[in-house]
Amino acid sequence: MRFIQIINPQRPQETVDEYLELTRVSRREEDLREEVNRLRNSFSFQFGNVFVRAIERPITIPLLPFSVVHFMYKRAFKDKKSTKKITKITRNCIIGYSAESPRGIHFERMEIILEELRKFGIQTIHVTNDREIRSYEELESHSLYSIPSRLHFNDMIPRTWNQKIERIFSGILDTFHPRTMIFDGDYPFRGVLNSISLRPEMNRFWIRESLLNFKITSLPIDAFDTFDAVIHPSVERRDDPDTIIGDSGTVFCNPVIGNKKKEKSLLQLRNKLNLEGKQVVFVQLSKRLNNLESIFSRLLSEENVQLLCLKSSTPKKYIQHENVTTYNDISTGEAIQVADLCFISPDFFNIYSCFHNQKPTMCIVESKTNLDSICREFGTSNLPIVLIENEKDDMYISNGIERLLNEQLQEQLIQRMSKIDLEDGTPELCQYIRSLHDSNQV
Repeated sequence: MRFIQIINPQRPQETVDEYLELTRVSRREEDLREEVNRLRNSFSFQFGNVFVRAIERPITIPLLPFSVVHFMYKRAFKDKKSTKKITKITRNCIIGYSAESPRGIHFERMEIILEELRKFGIQTIHVTNDREIRSYEELESHSLYSIPSRLHFNDMIPRTWNQKIERIFSGILDTFHPRTMIFDGDYPFRGVLNSISLRPEMNRFWIRESLLNFKITSLPIDAFDTFDAVIHPSVERRDDPDTIIGDSGTVFCNPVIGNKKKEKSLLQLRNKLNLEGKQVVFVQLSKRLNNLESIFSRLLSEENVQLLCLKSSTPKKYIQHENVTTYNDISTGEAIQVADLCFISPDFFNIYSCFHNQKPTMCIVESKTNLDSICREFGTSNLPIVLIENEKDDMYISNGIERLLNEQLQEQLIQRMSKIDLEDGTPELCQYIRSLHDSNQV
């Protein structure tokens, strides 16, 4: 069978190598090629070949001593040419990786950052272990990969899961050849570290912000060397222990919050969720709270109150309640902006968003350590926010709910929040990442 290709003579075809299929191969294949070339150029391999060729052609065996002398002469006087390393070509692409988090915080922040970076004409890829992802909207120059975390595989040991993550993530890196990679999570996984450590041509950043305290011995220490810089979104610059652990640089920036939506857009969201004319209370609390159901019961006992919750964070008995609206197609930042009041667990991302949008908020702190972290972050224990230290105390929580629903207290909180200048650090951070991204072109 013969195939005939018809070519338009008026428009010569150009070879398009958008994803570097012709100029780049997978990192595994590159490593194998380099190893094969090293072996072929080694003295032992080439010297052994002299004998192999003689055995293959027995008639040349009498000439073997001369062949050995000739080989040694050529080897001794061979021009030592420095092996030119293969140039690692990268594309105008940034890959973001968000780890799993209880309320989708890492996913939300990574989406905000990648959205800002797309404004510069950069292709963005989002890889996530988070199962709290919202209904994904198809966007130009953006793709989403979801990889279940190890918690979803009870019978899989960490080493096996990390090996699989390394293969999957290496395949994504080999497909897009990004110029920059950003990781957002409490600590990077071994599989991710192994994948990016083989790609020094990339810019590699780690966004590290958490209320959790980790012992240094429990963290992958080489992560502080693998990444070029560790980024700390924070209100105030704190002492950075990372600088004494590894060689990674340190970047401090204002909290990553995202843009405020216009009033018209918020009105459309309220109408979409059927919230117009109601007092909307955004609730995003930890499922580990022993009295989570009693908090919902207390809030729903108030008149004209509509709760706005992520479906996965809502107790099952209240999912179908007429005064509970669950969502999967808007972000946490949008939900906070739509709401009148907020009841949240102590995530810095949510606290920043509540302050930025001046929403009267009750933060139910799960431990004294978390309470101290919040006060240290803002530099004061006198915060314009209702903090409940002991989540097991129903009376304190009930009193806190009653106080927060008081209009006079709400006005006082809003007035005090307005005096705190909390700027969104997303534009400045993304401009900095873009400058390094552009300077890393090959």
